[in-house]
Parts: sequence; structure tokens; C-alpha cells
Amino acid sequence: MNDRHLEDVLGRQWPRAAEESMLPAPGSAYQAFGRAADHPVCTLHCGLGKEGYRSFAYLHLDSDSRFSADGRGHVIVIRFAGLMPVQITIRGRNLIRLYDALHQHRTPWIMRADRDFTEGDEPVVTAIDFEELKDP
Repeated sequence: MNDRHLEDVLGRQWPRAAEESMLPAPGSAYQAFGRAADHPVCTLHCGLGKEGYRSFAYLHLDSDSRFSADGRGHVIVIRFAGLMPVQITIRGRNLIRLYDALHQHRTPWIMRADRDFTEGDEPVVTAIDFEELKDP
């Protein structure tokens, strides 16, 4: 393989990957989560409004996750097994696509809404809670 071929391949892939992993701009319209990439991404960014972001490497995503429904909507529980394991509980509505994209490492970010204002089939994340697990 020559250098020109490699530059061509990287030149076509890099802009697409960078665009897919971009965080939403401040003040942009609410979306519950980023569009699923057509390839795995490295990091999940959790948007927490005024609290900023908390990010996790997909490399550490544990295989024991749960998706369920309660009286308020959907609940996703995932765990990242880094040096300090963290369990993340995501609550909202219409989150089955998010659950699938998380396990395929294809969603670059999720965003907590300040309030539940969506209707119908539109996804909304109403809470993202973190629990540091001292004894995995």
C-alpha cells in the first residue's frame, strides 16, 4: 500500500468520524442522544446541563446491563469498570434505540433534559445518575 492511498482513505474517514463525535453546541435544539455512528466510537459523553459533561471510555463498558420500564418511563442501567467502577442509571422515555446504540458503542453522547417537554415517540432523557461502586 502506498502513502497516497492511505492519505486518501484517512481523508475520507476522518471528517465523518469527527462530525459524528461532536458534542451538541450550546443553545442547540435538545436531542436525547447523538445519532448512532456507522462504526464504534471510543467515548460516551454524558451531558449534564450546567454541570458540564462526564465521560467514559466504551472500552470499560461492562457486559451486565439492564433495560426496564417503570411507572415513569424507561430505565437503563450500565456499568463502566474502570479503576473506580461507576454505575450509570439513565431514565427517560422511548430509550430502546439508545440502549441498543450504547451496547454497540455507537452513540457519542447522551443529554439530560432540564424538563420533560417531549411528546409521542420522541426520546427524552430526564435523569442521568452516577454511583461509584467501591466493591464491584
